[in-house]
Amino acid sequence: MLFLKSEMQYVGPITIGTPPHSFQVQFDTGSSNLWVFSTQSTDSVCTASPRYDYSASSTYTANGTSISVEYGDGSNVQGYVSKRRRDGERLPGQQQTVAEITTEQDMSGMSGLFGLAYDILSEDGVVPVFETLMAQGSVNPPLFSFYLT
Repeated sequence: MLFLKSEMQYVGPITIGTPPHSFQVQFDTGSSNLWVFSTQSTDSVCTASPRYDYSASSTYTANGTSISVEYGDGSNVQGYVSKRRRDGERLPGQQQTVAEITTEQDMSGMSGLFGLAYDILSEDGVVPVFETLMAQGSVNPPLFSFYLT
């Protein structure tokens, strides 16, 4: 279930890994990366939010590539990339590249971000979740929408 957190953000739950780890993420049509805070982080914002523990997931696959994402408002996050199965009630599971964030600046109020923009906006060539879903034929027709009231 998505809900409007403010006039500028849609947030909602997703699960990542096996067993599922729950995160409250911002759904963002202006960026393409999927990221969640990592247990490897010591930043106060990260440690105050739910964090992903890769060692507790049986579907984790290391990648080791570092990632840095800077947003138009000046906020940014850094971490590393890995793959894991993303399981959920509404979307089927698949291998998806996810950034595990270890350092953040000005990203309080959420435990992750689910980018919905085109892959051209993705940092470091990471394939966005929706692109993965379309390639696997998991969404038909290949579209998503938000309902504004």
